[in-house]
Amino acid sequence: MSALNPSLILSELTAFDSAWAEKAGPVGCTNAQSKNHSARRPEGSVALGQGSQLEPVGADDPVLGDPHAPITLLHYGSYGCPASVRLHRTIGAVMQRYGDSLLRYVFRFLPIAELGPGAQQAAEGAEAAAQHGKFWDMHNRLMADPQLHPLSFLTWHAVALGMNCDAFQREMNLHIHAHRADRHAAGALHAKVHNAPVLFINGHRLENEVSDRSITRVIDIALL
Repeated sequence: MSALNPSLILSELTAFDSAWAEKAGPVGCTNAQSKNHSARRPEGSVALGQGSQLEPVGADDPVLGDPHAPITLLHYGSYGCPASVRLHRTIGAVMQRYGDSLLRYVFRFLPIAELGPGAQQAAEGAEAAAQHGKFWDMHNRLMADPQLHPLSFLTWHAVALGMNCDAFQREMNLHIHAHRADRHAAGALHAKVHNAPVLFINGHRLENEVSDRSITRVIDIALL
């Protein structure tokens, strides 16, 4: 990933129209496809179940904030899922409050099968943008809208971010970046994540709907 300006991106994370929050739907979207502060299990979260394995953050993961921050927020989400959009907004507000030196935000794709091919297509579009150092710019645009749109709409975003129109459409039509999104989905299965959104904080999975308060409580305990 290319160098980013965390302060600028964090500002963009919370610059969403409140109308989208009013449109947010169910708590979660089911998927038919399916310095370590983690020693202490915070209230409001659960450790990984038996047989689960959360893959460590790797070089290919999109990371926002200090790579060596003591707290990692790992979000499995899907474009086109209102609950994922809502969690994205909440994480942005939390990161603004704590700062990018204490927190790092990692996003992994878990396209929701019930939403149709558009969720996978959007994930591939974000990965195409990542190859140009524009992942978070594209991600924020897609997360600002809980609805899915056709390829022409993704192309419009790509061009607005300075990407070549013909090259972007060619990569999308050939599914050049599908393997990256698929790898995230496979990792979700290993961690027994079958729905989106799901948030892990230092390896601990938060259950039920995740709120600003629940995230803050877990972070504060993990920082003790």
